[in-house]
Amino acid sequence: MRKVTKGKLGELTFQLNPSNMQYDAGGVWAQINSPGMSKPILSYSYGKPRVFTFELWINKRHEAPVDMAHVFNTLHKYRLSKEPVIFAYGSFVCKVIVLECPFNIEAWNKNLSITEMKIPVTLQAL
Repeated sequence: MRKVTKGKLGELTFQLNPSNMQYDAGGVWAQINSPGMSKPILSYSYGKPRVFTFELWINKRHEAPVDMAHVFNTLHKYRLSKEPVIFAYGSFVCKVIVLECPFNIEAWNKNLSITEMKIPVTLQAL
């Protein structure tokens, strides 16, 4: 039996989604150049924050019914808030702030309610 990976962002729960995730962190190094030196001297300048980037795919017609208005309103609330939320994916858990989450609406039904969205999400770990 296949193990289902579930993720959570605040009150939103998702599964088997996203299929890939990018993680970026590190430091910025300055190069000090001087005449007569064969190579520059590296000096640590500052650290970069930990950032997660992934895309959520939300489809109302999928097996588990999704309340599209709830997803839209909750993510919109998170991206406007200065309060951190809990992000969990697999065994990884941390507090994050939502930097970006533009909504790409892919499909509507006859009543013009949203049935499918792709949401690229950028989170910064605290």
